[in-house]
Amino acid sequence: MVIKRYKGETVITKRKGDVLEDIANAASGKYIDGNKTEKPVDIIEELIAKCAKK
Repeated sequence: MVIKRYKGETVITKRKGDVLEDIANAASGKYIDGNKTEKPVDIIEELIAKCAKK
């Protein structure tokens, strides 16, 4: 959750991983939850390695 100010008003934002995953899937992409630090790094390294082989 993030608290920000917009035009003097307090705004509280919340990331909805399930919605972001749906958007990524609809675009034939992949959603990586950045809150789990080791897993995203491993996934990104794996994707880069696959691209390097092509």
